[in-house]
Amino acid sequence: MKKILLFALLLCSLCVTAQERRNKKRADANTQEFFYEVEAYRNKTLSGSIDVKIWSYAVDINVAKEQATKNAVHAALFRGIPGNQEKRVQALPALVKDISAEQKYKSFFDELLKEHGPYLRYATKSNNAMTTDIIQLAKNRTKVHKYKYKVGVIVTLQYDELKKLLEQKGIIEKLNSGFIF
Repeated sequence: MKKILLFALLLCSLCVTAQERRNKKRADANTQEFFYEVEAYRNKTLSGSIDVKIWSYAVDINVAKEQATKNAVHAALFRGIPGNQEKRVQALPALVKDISAEQKYKSFFDELLKEHGPYLRYATKSNNAMTTDIIQLAKNRTKVHKYKYKVGVIVTLQYDELKKLLEQKGIIEKLNSGFIF
């Protein structure tokens, strides 16, 4: 009897782990397909960081929260950060302006955006992502489908540091590279 119970428990844990992996793969696919929303939240500071609000879509709320940092970096790279007139925040252009660069440097971007990868150096969730305040949670979470949530998380994005990385790797040109002295 103990063996049957142990086997059933093991089988259940394997099913749960497999489902979590599927949810994360779906969330990564959403990022690659630009299936997230981004809005500027606070202006760029002297340190070169900007706060953005990322709305991620996922089956699991926790997966959506984790995906928000990756979505913020992806938005800064390929989409840009739209301005917010209400909060008087200026728009920031996409760092990678060349459309073919995403395919040309695919291995670099895959390595940068892999799970628990280097992108975490350039984006961090602010404290409101971990809040337990029920009103705040309700404002930042919406059920959009029977099995899908839209979750808003404020992320601090190190925009200037990300730009320096791309310049070092030769993916984008430095600002002064077009001038002859």
